[in-house]
Amino acid sequence: MLFIINFDFTKIFFEVTELNQNLYICCQSKFSIIMKNYFKILVLALSVSFTSCDKDTDESNSESNSGVVPVTDVYGCTDENAINFESLATLDNGSCAFSIAYLATGDWNITNLEYETEFDLSIIDASILDAIQPGLSTLLGAFGSIPIEGEAENAGSYSLSMDNSFTSDLSFTTEPIPIPLIGDIPGLPIDLSSNGVWSLQNQDEEILFIDALLDSQQLYSIDNLTEEFALLRGTLIVIQEIPLIGLYELEIELELTLEK
Repeated sequence: MLFIINFDFTKIFFEVTELNQNLYICCQSKFSIIMKNYFKILVLALSVSFTSCDKDTDESNSESNSGVVPVTDVYGCTDENAINFESLATLDNGSCAFSIAYLATGDWNITNLEYETEFDLSIIDASILDAIQPGLSTLLGAFGSIPIEGEAENAGSYSLSMDNSFTSDLSFTTEPIPIPLIGDIPGLPIDLSSNGVWSLQNQDEEILFIDALLDSQQLYSIDNLTEEFALLRGTLIVIQEIPLIGLYELEIELELTLEK
């Protein structure tokens, strides 16, 4: 006699002969024990499986109900005024770069100014000198020219606009001028106000100011320029009233330290 028992796609075969009833009973007993153990394992496995599914479903529902979508930070330049602005960036990484024109615009204070020029003694009227002391003009003529140099603080301001207009005020007084055989004469007051247009020159390495009224020019090299600091070097030509001389054209070398 052949018994076939099917469960969960597994077939267990027992062959029991009619001549041996005791063997049949024995096999039947063992089969019963095996079946009980199998169902215990099956129930336990299904229980673990359903618990895991419920947990995954709960976590999925929790994320869905909260409406929170994980956001990945994007590093880049977040300043819209920069030439490398990245619209998708969420965190600034300090990589922003700005054009020279953008950096130059704004209101600048001349916090420090260094100047250097020279005074040609030969232009002094000889009659005036000889009236002070006979032969003085000849003595002074031997000296040629004398240097005038020094520095000043808070010497004025520049204001530059994006439409390339500007206004400026330059105001300082030089150190007293030592005249050989005569002594010091008072320092020269330099007061120059200007407005007009400005532009960048020589591949943005220089800045040119043109006065709208006098058509005079100031050209400076840009040694350093940031959003808050600038260092300019250039030559300024001014017409100045000088004692004993009258009107005198001075060519002054300047180094300007500016801060916003």
